[in-house]
Amino acid sequence: MIQFCTRCLKIGIISDTASNCTVGGCEQTCTDLKDGGYVCHSIRGFRISPNNPKICNDIDECAEFTHNCSQLCTNLNGTHACSCREGFVAEINGVCRLEQGAITLIYSDSPEIRAFNLTSHTAKYVIKGDSIESLDYEPVSGIVYWTDSYGKTIKRSYLPGSPERANVTMGYAQNLDIESRAKPTGMAVDWAGLNLYWSETDRTGNKPRGSILVYTLDGRYRHSIITTGLEVPTSVVVDPDHGYMFWTDIGSIPKIETSWMDGSKRRILVSDAISQPTGLSIDFAMEHTIYWVDVKLNKIEMMREDGTRRTLVAYGNYLKHPLSLDVFESSIYWVTRDSGEIYSMDKFGRGVPVKLPGEFANPSSIKGAS
Repeated sequence: MIQFCTRCLKIGIISDTASNCTVGGCEQTCTDLKDGGYVCHSIRGFRISPNNPKICNDIDECAEFTHNCSQLCTNLNGTHACSCREGFVAEINGVCRLEQGAITLIYSDSPEIRAFNLTSHTAKYVIKGDSIESLDYEPVSGIVYWTDSYGKTIKRSYLPGSPERANVTMGYAQNLDIESRAKPTGMAVDWAGLNLYWSETDRTGNKPRGSILVYTLDGRYRHSIITTGLEVPTSVVVDPDHGYMFWTDIGSIPKIETSWMDGSKRRILVSDAISQPTGLSIDFAMEHTIYWVDVKLNKIEMMREDGTRRTLVAYGNYLKHPLSLDVFESSIYWVTRDSGEIYSMDKFGRGVPVKLPGEFANPSSIKGAS
């Protein structure tokens, strides 16, 4: 007749009910209960099976988004391992650093665009504009694009010192003649399809009307892809690798939405516990993770592209109302609304924010480049 354990027994001690009973029949660890009986536990890296309370299943930290790998995560039995993509080298705690070259932060500062070298901590003047709302960078050609909210158009220029213009010391603005009655707000470069996406808000009526449009990089073939259910879009990013587009809306119903890059298959990703999401960024190196800032709630959050595994990265007044952000290596960089500063922080929220040196007038947008 089969008998079952009623208490935890160490290996080598004979049970009162079964001669082969050790640790109560638990796969890993066991704890006696005060009033009789016992409960099984799992060691770190495992959890109790929902189908059998004595069996322990491995936790996949990579799939569950509980790792701290700045780029690649590989699940192992009871743990996980971090690694880096080509062109990066691994440091301690899963951090990946650029193997060669330097990181440059391109940011708009009032009517100017400047570039800040994170290695030498030096800033250089890129170009002077009128009223720069947002910007993006196309790394292959070395061209920076920006929205001119005063002229309600889009302009571009070669980035001085970029691979295509190594000897150029100052940029030259080219107007793409993309004009509209609406105010441009966010923009994103599709480096694969060589297209330019941008969001705008038309306030000529009783209620603001937002839209998202796409052009070729030289300003031709205008096409509206999102024209309904959008009020005040503030940021737009694209993922050409997966064919997705993401944008934020701070209208009467604040939200983060996604669709295919042609505007189809549209759906809401985030609509709860959100107030004024003003900046988006995609961490392509870490499985295309989405980061965003909420300028009103003083939050930085992240999630997977399908909206799952939403995680709070940082929260509090010390963020100083983040307005725009970007992610590179193992850090996030953002500009502040009230103090007009640029900060960096570990992208998992470890440690404290670090203020970048330099004097800034009124930064509003930021983009990392290598």
